[in-house]
Amino acid sequence: MASKGSGIAMLIIGLSLFLLGALVSMTVLGGCIGIPMVLVGIPLAIVGGFQYRKANLEELKNSIHDGIATGIQNKEERKTCPYCGKMMPISAKFCPECGKES
Repeated sequence: MASKGSGIAMLIIGLSLFLLGALVSMTVLGGCIGIPMVLVGIPLAIVGGFQYRKANLEELKNSIHDGIATGIQNKEERKTCPYCGKMMPISAKFCPECGKES
């Protein structure tokens, strides 16, 4: 499973390496240090971005699943008033809509 924290860390490190490498490549040491930094920074940033996105999608999927499970659970804890037909809690002695005893 992808971790949101590791994905964002890889993204930041990759972008930092890319930008620093781009700046260093404009100096005398550009070919020795700057270009390798750029070449390492680009894939690191890409992989980090994908991991961060995957973690967000998994979190969204889990959130939707939990919401559906909660909705099903809440539906089971309710009943219909025999007089007005409105939904009410199972434990209610009187209907909150019409006030009649159920």
